[in-house]
Amino acid sequence: MVHSMRAHRAINVLGSSLSRMLGIWQHGFLLESLVLREIRVRYRRSVLGVVWTLLNPLMMMIIFTVVFSTLFAGSLQHFPVYFLTAFLSWQFFARATSEAMTALVRSAALFKRIAVPKYIFIVAVVCTDLINFLLALIPLAGLIILIGQPIRPTVLFLPISIVVLTAFTIGVSFFIATITVFFDDMTQFYA
Repeated sequence: MVHSMRAHRAINVLGSSLSRMLGIWQHGFLLESLVLREIRVRYRRSVLGVVWTLLNPLMMMIIFTVVFSTLFAGSLQHFPVYFLTAFLSWQFFARATSEAMTALVRSAALFKRIAVPKYIFIVAVVCTDLINFLLALIPLAGLIILIGQPIRPTVLFLPISIVVLTAFTIGVSFFIATITVFFDDMTQFYA
């Protein structure tokens, strides 16, 4: 009896997740519009625009490489590659969850007028940051080629890692955004 109840709950959770994914596909045009709007708003008054997506990680990498190569002279070969990989992943997660936290509150007026799933606004924010993350991988690839680091077959697992990171980020974003709707102090706590 207990096992059948657990199985029933697991099936309900799985069905709910599948229906959400179908909802995302059904509202693909809205998702695309929201992502494009987020990108336009983010870089509206910026002279360099999307180029900042490439420059910001490179500047951080240079600063950290200079500092850590001075402190730990030669203890880690190819430090810039390791740093940039971790920094880009962390920056994607931190920025996406931070912006998604207020996505429901910021979009409340819109989803009161239109019948759309509320989670689409959170997914749009994460997708926007995913695009920035993917663009920021370009300097990482250039750096790997520049320093002569061999590209190993494990690079084929990169898309799987990105999917897992994105799924985790969406999950955390759902949780944090839901809490923020009820407790606005969450924005101060999370920052």
